[in-house]
Amino acid sequence: MVNKITALLLAVSLLGLSALTFTGCSEENPPSSVTTSEESSAAPDTSADIPAETAPLTAYDYLPDKDYNGKAFDMMTHKNSRYAPGQFITEEETGDLIMDAAYRRNLAVSEKFDVKFTNNSVTSGSYPDLVRAELMAQTTDIDMLFGGLTTVHPLSTEGFFAVNSILPYQQNLEDKPWYTPNLNKGLIYKGKQSMFFSDMTCINFPYGTFMNVSLGERMGITGVEKIALEGKWTIDRLLEYSARGSVDLDGDGAWTKADQYGFGSYIAVNNTSNGDTALSFQYGMGQFTTAINESGEPILTVNSERTLQILDKLNSLFYMDNRTDFFNTSKTGAMVFAENRMLFFNAILMHAPNYMRDMTDTYIALPMPKLDEDQKDYHTIVSVTGSVHMIPRTVDDPEFASLIFDALSYEGYKQVTPACFEFSMKLKYAANEAASQLYDIIRDSMMMDFGMVYDGGIGMSTIVSGLLARKSMDFASAYASLEPKALAHYADVIKELTKTGN
Repeated sequence: MVNKITALLLAVSLLGLSALTFTGCSEENPPSSVTTSEESSAAPDTSADIPAETAPLTAYDYLPDKDYNGKAFDMMTHKNSRYAPGQFITEEETGDLIMDAAYRRNLAVSEKFDVKFTNNSVTSGSYPDLVRAELMAQTTDIDMLFGGLTTVHPLSTEGFFAVNSILPYQQNLEDKPWYTPNLNKGLIYKGKQSMFFSDMTCINFPYGTFMNVSLGERMGITGVEKIALEGKWTIDRLLEYSARGSVDLDGDGAWTKADQYGFGSYIAVNNTSNGDTALSFQYGMGQFTTAINESGEPILTVNSERTLQILDKLNSLFYMDNRTDFFNTSKTGAMVFAENRMLFFNAILMHAPNYMRDMTDTYIALPMPKLDEDQKDYHTIVSVTGSVHMIPRTVDDPEFASLIFDALSYEGYKQVTPACFEFSMKLKYAANEAASQLYDIIRDSMMMDFGMVYDGGIGMSTIVSGLLARKSMDFASAYASLEPKALAHYADVIKELTKTGN
């Protein structure tokens, strides 16, 4: 199979955001005052300029050839899954594809620059407080931090992380595919950035919609891969197929866990406003929380006719025609999907290697559905708990930390990303070549926006999720109650980002 990682990672996202003015519009039909990030001002160049005529083939085209004589590169990470902290320090190859790739990544960088790696891993819950305490104490012996986005982003507004203006090798990220540029767009404020999505570690939280192909064939639902590859995978098709996929297996007239469902979700029992499921559909259907205007200022866009259409479609998906089964955790849903009792299931892609290894039916992962065929592009979010990398502002040698982080990101792009997507996902779990291409589309469509990154629990980015969790269609009241708080919150965020130089 041809390795498509290089090609797919060169794509860029639709927007990156900055400053503050708010109005209502739809992402797919924005007002004339709205511009994409490609049209806004770019981050200023500094000492690590890349030749203008072409992007580098490797990071080593511009990184200096240095020997650090065994200097330690010290990391502080959280424990959140089998992928962290294991992807940071691996002593030897064990046969685990992803961990072995991380081992080879570290070995390559260690040998090229003569550095050694250390890692202090702490529990996720205590992580932000420990980071804050360490950096307030002006510690200089932490070169890189790694943590969940929703956990660490408040620290970015407090000025604890170094911005790219003092990190010579974390600039011009659109020219460096090892930073997943489309995701990083949502972390940029006025050309400055202090948190980074990087291919140093596996980007393991993008959302997709799994489909049991074998079950679909038994029910006469075929050719969905082709529909998706043609750009015609829409919410209406999911509504149609999922309704057909629900079957009262025991014929008792009651819909229970013993029956077959067309769709699986955990949103209805997650009675909060921060569930990812509905959020992944909302963004997938082209309605983002914020956009950027021609002055480079973020505008609140969620109060739109498009949002109302999305809310109506998702209400049908979750609550009508007995098409959806609900679960307390996404893991539980994945395990039921693996038992061949669910036609479609919305989840992060890494549920495939984690919970679907022994599935007997053939399955694929589809992109998040569009609102309609007029929508130009597919979009998918990564989980709001997905992890980012940071370099502390107190680091004693920013150039060293920047260089080694860049080299690790590049080697991760060569080693870890292929292990995660090509081997763990595509070669082992893809049903066919079409399914493999769909994985590429999902990866290529990953994005975030300013409103999602800096929501801070206000609930504006998850307003649709919250309404659906409460089985409410009263968007107008919910928006009216949230708007003043959201405006004040985003204004405070921007004030702090400006103050800290981000």
